[in-house]
Amino acid sequence: MGFISRFEGVASQKLIHRLAWITVAFTYFLVALGATVRVNNAGLSCPDWPLCYGSIFSMESVGALLEESHRYTASIVSVLVMALVLSILLWARHDKRLLIPAIIAPCLLVVQIILGGLTVLMKLEGAIITSHLATAEALFATILFIAIMAGSKVPNQEPIEKTRQFARLAVLNALLVYLLLLSGSYVFNTGASLACTGWPLCGAAPDWAVRYHLNDINMLHRYIAAIIGLVMIWTLLSAWHRRNIAPGQASIAIAAGILFIIQSAVGALIILWKKPIYIADLHLAVATAVWACMVLLATMAVRQTLIASRAVITESEPTNEYHATSYR
Repeated sequence: MGFISRFEGVASQKLIHRLAWITVAFTYFLVALGATVRVNNAGLSCPDWPLCYGSIFSMESVGALLEESHRYTASIVSVLVMALVLSILLWARHDKRLLIPAIIAPCLLVVQIILGGLTVLMKLEGAIITSHLATAEALFATILFIAIMAGSKVPNQEPIEKTRQFARLAVLNALLVYLLLLSGSYVFNTGASLACTGWPLCGAAPDWAVRYHLNDINMLHRYIAAIIGLVMIWTLLSAWHRRNIAPGQASIAIAAGILFIIQSAVGALIILWKKPIYIADLHLAVATAVWACMVLLATMAVRQTLIASRAVITESEPTNEYHATSYR
């Protein structure tokens, strides 16, 4: 019976791990598809919600097809999230690292669905759109966290304090990238994408941009990106110094750095090419990929810290038992 229980435990852990990564892939596609809907101004192609022109499937226009595809993908993600949550409640509810995000995920999902409906019913209100993206990215990060935590555990090979320091840096960098995502969404939703005519400096802003301070909003997003770029260099160098101890984390940090450079270049092309649709779509897709890398890096570092903390506790227990025995 013990062997069967262990086998079921391993099998259920693998199922949760694989299901989490499948959900991650679909959630990333959902975010990218949502960006496509937004930059094509297709958000109101279906005037009602949750149906489109009163039917389950409508072919009124290309925009309606995009909006419906986004909604159907959201439905698939919803099913996957609930399946993942149920799997954790059934087989891994004793593990707080999985149980807590499993409780958070459906809450974010409900908020995301409500905001999606309000986006249509309130005619693309800017604050609602930004909140919709913020919740989607938070849900994406939550599923990524589950996917990493459900994976195999690797023993820590460095002093725990150094691991904690890097984990704090990685978490800080991930939160800053999240802020960058939201500021970029605010730039787009306020119509400030082309408020500056040059890059990296603003150049001669049009009168309409100066009148509504849209050039200031555009430049604020760039300043945030510059600060985050410096923090990312710091994170990348720290990860590189630990490459022999945590090679996976070093590789992810390098990938994040490369993607951040690509994202910056794509952002420049939006200005220089006057925001062609496919470039604006690519900008958010790459930004979400950077966010994914930073969440992966932060989660792996946090998991390494937890493993190191448990190892310290385990090593200290025999010593405590010895002292307790010696005093009897």
